[in-house]
Amino acid sequence: MRTDEARRLVNGIRQGIGSNTLDQEQSDRLQTLIKTELVTLPLDDIDLFRAPEEWTQLVHERERNVLRAAADFLTPTQLETLSTFADEDLAERQKQMLLRRKALGIK
Repeated sequence: MRTDEARRLVNGIRQGIGSNTLDQEQSDRLQTLIKTELVTLPLDDIDLFRAPEEWTQLVHERERNVLRAAADFLTPTQLETLSTFADEDLAERQKQMLLRRKALGIK
């Protein structure tokens, strides 16, 4: 399941990266990073009771870990695109967290 989710994310990145496409080695390495750092970081009910800022910092650190490691094998343009995807991913995760907190009546 984690591999499938990481593969899905990398495929989305590959599609959105345009002319600076990832080669197979880059894709494989990025998939491993995403699988290790991000896919293993689900939003569960316990996280809903964390301060949103604390949870956001945790996700942000994991995304930065991916970017730091990816800097070893991505071009600067690819890395910039990946950073944009990371920002969008964080914003979507924050939105989902707030919606779930609201649904449970957590302020």
